[in-house]
Amino acid sequence: MNGIDLPQWVASIVKEEWTSIEVFDLELIRDVNTGDELVDTLKSALHCVDPSPAVRPEVQQILQQLEEIDTSNAAPLPQPKCQR
Repeated sequence: MNGIDLPQWVASIVKEEWTSIEVFDLELIRDVNTGDELVDTLKSALHCVDPSPAVRPEVQQILQQLEEIDTSNAAPLPQPKCQR
């Protein structure tokens, strides 16, 4: 294969903690909570593409991780303003 191994590159970026700027579109990371949520989701995704299939998590484990990410970073949604 001639090129970059994408999961390996992303894993190296995550280890260096450059993730927000290097990996995600700036529009996605404007909100601090969203940025943290994206990084946590990315870390879970990296486990899914581990070179060793035996180390990869089961689907249920990933679903649980994603639910935990969703609830731990959830902020109350702003209430819409009614225009009359």
